[in-house]
Amino acid sequence: MNDGRIAVIEPTRTRKIQIVMCFSIVLSLVVLRCMPSEDPSPAGYVGPPTALLTLPQHLTIIVMSFLQRKRLYTPEEIPHLVPVTAKVGVVFTSWTLCCFWLVTSMFYLMDLGAARHKTLFTLSAVEGILAFSVSVMTSRERLELLERQAEQPTSLVFFADENGQPAAMEGP
Repeated sequence: MNDGRIAVIEPTRTRKIQIVMCFSIVLSLVVLRCMPSEDPSPAGYVGPPTALLTLPQHLTIIVMSFLQRKRLYTPEEIPHLVPVTAKVGVVFTSWTLCCFWLVTSMFYLMDLGAARHKTLFTLSAVEGILAFSVSVMTSRERLELLERQAEQPTSLVFFADENGQPAAMEGP
């Protein structure tokens, strides 16, 4: 018995974000595998931590989205439901990772003559593009959520009490 609770279908953009994150996870693992262990260039210091930060960030968001999708909601909870991918922290960390991948690919671009740097530049540039697309999609989802919330009528009722002072109370 589910006590009137129902499952909610997540937005299409949320699924697209999760799919791009899965590709990003695979590419981050490939980048980690291709990176030389003793790389004295700046990319050698920035690249591995960026790839290692990408993995838990994406996995956490995917798992939280999965748990949110499997949960049952009451009809009163549905209008206030915020997709995991539309939360401020997800948008912020997505843009941060995008910047880190951009910096990593620029470091590899500065030193293309070294062994494996052409491959690593290509991989980190593609990873940067994936991170950018995740960042744009999460930002758009957040902005659309804020638009929907702004359009919802407020339940506050403003009035003057018996003394003529302004007052407010929550309406029905």
